[in-house]
Amino acid sequence: MTRLALTSPAFSLHSSIKGIIMLLLLFICSAGFLYAQAEQPVVSTAEKAQIVDSLATKMADNYVFADIGGKIAVLLRDNLKKGVYAKINSAMQLAEQLTQDIASINNDKHLRVFYQPSKTKQASEAGKDDKETQKAIERRSRLANYGFKEVKIMPGNIGYLKLDSFDGTDEGFKTAIGTMAFLSHCDALIFDLRENGGGDPRMVQLLLSYLYNEGEDVHFNDFYVRKTNDYQQYWVMPYCPGTRMPDLNVYVLTSNMTFSCAEEFSYDLKNLKRGTIVGEVTGGGAHPVSFYALNDNFGASIPFGRAVNPISKTNWEGTGVEPDVKVTSNQALDTAYKMALEKLLVNEKDEQFKLGYQWAIDGLKAADAPVVISEKLMKSYTGVYGIRTITLENGDLYYQREGRDKLRMIPLTEDYFWFKDVSYFRLKIIVKDGKAIKLEGHYEDGRTDFNERTK
Repeated sequence: MTRLALTSPAFSLHSSIKGIIMLLLLFICSAGFLYAQAEQPVVSTAEKAQIVDSLATKMADNYVFADIGGKIAVLLRDNLKKGVYAKINSAMQLAEQLTQDIASINNDKHLRVFYQPSKTKQASEAGKDDKETQKAIERRSRLANYGFKEVKIMPGNIGYLKLDSFDGTDEGFKTAIGTMAFLSHCDALIFDLRENGGGDPRMVQLLLSYLYNEGEDVHFNDFYVRKTNDYQQYWVMPYCPGTRMPDLNVYVLTSNMTFSCAEEFSYDLKNLKRGTIVGEVTGGGAHPVSFYALNDNFGASIPFGRAVNPISKTNWEGTGVEPDVKVTSNQALDTAYKMALEKLLVNEKDEQFKLGYQWAIDGLKAADAPVVISEKLMKSYTGVYGIRTITLENGDLYYQREGRDKLRMIPLTEDYFWFKDVSYFRLKIIVKDGKAIKLEGHYEDGRTDFNERTK
């Protein structure tokens, strides 16, 4: 067994996994563009035979399960002899049909055949990189901000990271380090992987390392590689730049689009009992892949290994990762956010901080179940309260402080309101003998102020 670290020269699961992963991402992202540019590319009978033979050979020689790879090879060659591909002239249709055929034996979602015009041939199984291709890969990574799509601190000091890929470039690692530094002062952390299709396992290793103490010996995943018949181990890194967050409650949001490395991150945290998975069952792809050129026009992604979790002794291939809390993808963020706040509230001793957590929880509840107020009651609230004014416009109450923007009032209760664009402030209407007499301003930090009604 080989134990791997982020900086280890022995890291590669295959010849340059980083290039392989990024190359596949480039193919997937640009497939529609390439197809649109080529006007119904045609494949000849001779080329079809060559492609099928090449694909069959590579499946038999490289697919993670040798017996299944052999069965797929037999099926492909039989189909060719029977004339299954004889009437297929479109290169794109051939790629789709071959993908369906290999899936009929083993529904491995990483198995795919790609069509690519010869002038954009990307690479071969020997790992030779094309400079133009590499530039395109790097540009796409940069445009996607290396997968880091959104990072913020939500009310209640809950960190939120929307991560759409596990980018394995040097700039990706730099972005991860900066992002984790930004999040290092939060009280709980939410990873949003609902639109994450995977990437480089080294980024999984780096991000997981921030969730454990320095020097903590945590073995979180292995990869079995068919050609070497060996297991490559993944452990939490002994060092990572910045502040670690070993005591934070961690939540991971998933959907049926969460795939590959994003599933590994979820599966690892679940088995380590280090995070709570919230959302939908994930896509079910647990095999690392390599890209193989079939000729100058076609290529295939073929899994050469499989993940083996050291705790479960298995993986999520074909089944996906089962959430701890099963809700729809659209409900996942609010559910996890509320869970994080409620856990912090229960454990908090300081009354001032409790107010802050309850503040955020009340806002979530109001969004889930809006309160409806009668027009008669709303009219009774309108008026001038010193420097504050309440008006009724098109069925909604609006609040305005002198010299500031007008804000729509959203009821938490019949006499207590919040504002979508001002998270730190809420408004209480004090009523006496059926008449609004005063406005109380309530602030997230526990402060209050008030104005008597003047008109």
